[in-house]
Amino acid sequence: MNKEVKDTKQEVKESPKEKKGIFDFLKQKTTPIDQTVVEQEETSLEEGMNLMPTPTKEEVEKEGKKAFLNIGSALSLLVLVLVSVFIISFNILSKMELNSNREELYAYEEKMQRNSQSIIDNNEIVDRIFLHKSIREKTFSPKEVIEYIEDIAKKSGGIKINAYEIQENLSFEFTGDSQDLEKVAKFWYLLGDDSSIQNINLDSINKGDSGARFSFKGQFIFEDFVNIVEDENS
Repeated sequence: MNKEVKDTKQEVKESPKEKKGIFDFLKQKTTPIDQTVVEQEETSLEEGMNLMPTPTKEEVEKEGKKAFLNIGSALSLLVLVLVSVFIISFNILSKMELNSNREELYAYEEKMQRNSQSIIDNNEIVDRIFLHKSIREKTFSPKEVIEYIEDIAKKSGGIKINAYEIQENLSFEFTGDSQDLEKVAKFWYLLGDDSSIQNINLDSINKGDSGARFSFKGQFIFEDFVNIVEDENS
């Protein structure tokens, strides 16, 4: 009887332990469920925050190549801009130098034109001098010829010449009056004896109450009268 009571007590003593073991078992069973729910919630939060997928190695290499190409394109564009700036600057400097050279060329051309005009004027003056000299060499002074004949008439005395006709080749004809035939004869002799007269002819002579009227024709030596003009001007 006592033994049965002890057994009953032991059973009663063991019952709380058994209850505690059941509670721990239930707690162990419920704990993983709660942790699973929390982990799922954390995973959902992480997936909600990181929407972009993790890039692969090929994608990383592709992005690297793309970045390298972008840098190369930027450098090429920079080089192109620098080359364009250099070309534009070179063109501006070339145009400035060209304008400066063009101004110098215009100034030089104007100077050459002035010098050319001066040379032309000088040549024209020289040509006129030579032309004038050439004309003078081929011409004579009628005044000198008349004065030359008048001097011969004064030497003979009593001779008055009324009219002259002188040709370009210095052939001449003149008429005049004299007191008598002796004065006419002396005048004819002096004309024929003169070295500058090539030939002389008495064309006509008339004797009147008041004296004699005569007419002479002849030819002067052209070079002698040209020399007279040059000697007087020199």
